[in-house]
Amino acid sequence: MKRKNGRAIIAALLAASMLCAVPTAAHGAQVEPLILGDANSDGVVNIEDATLIQRYAAEEVTFNTRQTVASMITGNAINIEDATMIQKYAAEIPTGASVGEALDEGTDGILLKKDVSDPGAGSDATVPLWFSTKYEGVPFVDTDFVRQTVEKESRKETITSDRNGDGTVVVLTTKNNITVEFDYNAKTITFSDYILFNSTGDKDAPDMLDGIGEKANREHEFVKVLPQSRYVSENSFCLQMGYGTIPMLMQNGEIYIPLATVTDFFYPAADPYRIIYNGNCLFRYTWLDSLYDETTGELTGDGEEYFNTGGSGLTEALTRVNYYELCAAMDANYGLKESHKITDFDSYFE
Repeated sequence: MKRKNGRAIIAALLAASMLCAVPTAAHGAQVEPLILGDANSDGVVNIEDATLIQRYAAEEVTFNTRQTVASMITGNAINIEDATMIQKYAAEIPTGASVGEALDEGTDGILLKKDVSDPGAGSDATVPLWFSTKYEGVPFVDTDFVRQTVEKESRKETITSDRNGDGTVVVLTTKNNITVEFDYNAKTITFSDYILFNSTGDKDAPDMLDGIGEKANREHEFVKVLPQSRYVSENSFCLQMGYGTIPMLMQNGEIYIPLATVTDFFYPAADPYRIIYNGNCLFRYTWLDSLYDETTGELTGDGEEYFNTGGSGLTEALTRVNYYELCAAMDANYGLKESHKITDFDSYFE
């Protein structure tokens, strides 16, 4: 029974985490090579791909990240010229491009930038999100997004950013010299003082169950030990990115982490606050309370807006990343693996 209750608590949080859903046109097999010109992700380049690109140019269909990268033959945007290149390739006319050849995705995949609407920051505000061909549907942000987030939403002070020569290490520093270090090679995020970095002096450390209301059983043994008692001042905290399952990516000297990581580890002082992405724009909500009526379970006005403007379906990669992200956040906040002898969450949930 105790295990069931513990699962219920984690499930409530997982439901919130899963709201970062991104609708996609197709789920390309990410274990297969990414071929330039293969717009429909069937492994070959032919006239069908040219037709699909024409439909995309006419706004009849949408593409996921892998489809987009595969279709950008002539530049950084998809247009009729790309379809023409494929038609030439199918007719065995030289194209001068590498149509039909596998693209080099490297370890982290090829990242695409997407400027998305951020109504919570202003009617015309946009923020850059990044999507990788290796993690379809997972929104990533760079460390500058983290810096700006902490400055504006949490600490309300200027945060400096420094990096080593090749950008594999980025350090954010507060005016009181509290730091958080992103290390790409080690795949870690290290806080010099987890409590002080994530507080403004009048608020405590992050407590993930705040904002869930009466649904949170605060007497359950899983969450009796609060974060502020687990981490004392001047104690560092190192987040190993999701036990090796939460990606930390790098491209062109910039480090990228999932948007969910920012929400779980960099938003404690802002009254349990989440940034979620529904495929079209960002939403800034206080957990599930803003999307669902706690009494009836029906969607609120905010919830209807979220789902009506996107927010349908989860990619396999996003489901996996969100699951391990939540496990890492719960363990970091409440010491589940240490206190309850959970060797790994996959076995625990079986």
